Amino acid sequence: MAISTASPAGVRFIAGHESPGGRAVTRAYRCPAGVITIGHGFTMGSKIFAAYWRSKHGRALQMGDTITQAEADTILERLINEEYGKAVAAKVRPAKQHHFDGASSTAFNCGPGALAWKWAQALANGKVSDSAKLLRTTAVTANGRRLAGLVRRRDEEANLIEHGRYTARGPAGQPTAVSQTDAEVREYQQQLLALGYDIGAAGADGVAGAKTIAAVQAFQKAHGLVVDGIVGPATRATLIRALDAKRGS
Repeated sequence: MAISTASPAGVRFIAGHESPGGRAVTRAYRCPAGVITIGHGFTMGSKIFAAYWRSKHGRALQMGDTITQAEADTILERLINEEYGKAVAAKVRPAKQHHFDGASSTAFNCGPGALAWKWAQALANGKVSDSAKLLRTTAVTANGRRLAGLVRRRDEEANLIEHGRYTARGPAGQPTAVSQTDAEVREYQQQLLALGYDIGAAGADGVAGAKTIAAVQAFQKAHGLVVDGIVGPATRATLIRALDAKRGS
């Protein structure tokens, strides 16, 4: 019998990838593609979220809007089970819980259309190892650039599907939605340098030292973000958009 709802561990897995430590992004921001986003990666592209938001506010999500942690957590579970997970159950028909949870994470991040891709077809056909191998190289770019955070997410989703590993492989105690590995830190250091920020004499070395943190804070202050020196979803998306704007000017 196919699994049709996410496990608590599966919900936490998705929340951890969408929000720092599972803590919802409480103020709306624009993702790298320019879509207004809030909470655990919610956009008006989700039918359930859009209906909820319009029923509460009488309009679409706007910049400056806020959401509470409790509200975001409730909506996330609904989205997984009633929208993205529903599509997983119908198209992949997973017989194991970790297959459902891993596939739901990818569908949540990439959209239900991802369930027509080769990795999902392989999983639906019981070719678990093939599915995981394909998933590791699927949807790891944004605006034509390979992003370290997406590479890590796909790898962790593949490990969940193939081996049932719900634990992220980042530094102990660090939320997966935060750019934290050497490659991820180096990536945003290079972005800060390109935008004219001083990150210290060592340059883009993959170490988030005092100069790098100060540069992140300066960038956050200049763009109306929470000034905490942490590169989570909102800061990462704003960095990409700022760099795209500079390149296009």
